[in-house]
Amino acid sequence: MSRKQEVQSGADESFVRAFYDALADLEIGNDLYTSMEITRTRRKGVLLVKITAYLEPVEGYKRPVATYSVEYPNATASTLSAALYQASVRFCKVVDDALLETHTKPDKRAP
Repeated sequence: MSRKQEVQSGADESFVRAFYDALADLEIGNDLYTSMEITRTRRKGVLLVKITAYLEPVEGYKRPVATYSVEYPNATASTLSAALYQASVRFCKVVDDALLETHTKPDKRAP
């Protein structure tokens, strides 16, 4: 294995680990669980990564909080592992904003 391949392999592992840790921290810190779906798009060679956060289910009903989607390849990430990490950073921001909105939104039933 060349030095360049070793560096790339280490970077890929770091991105995947950071992606995993970001989602784990998000789940633990907010009593959520996340799911991820990777599907093919109609464009050749393009994948769609969709991450969704849910509140703990009540009576079997999943209550989605937020969803973030990104296509790969894209102009901002050179590898799939980098795209996953980048998606996790943006997804955490979307979830934080959604949770903040639900906690600060005025109750319409209040007088």
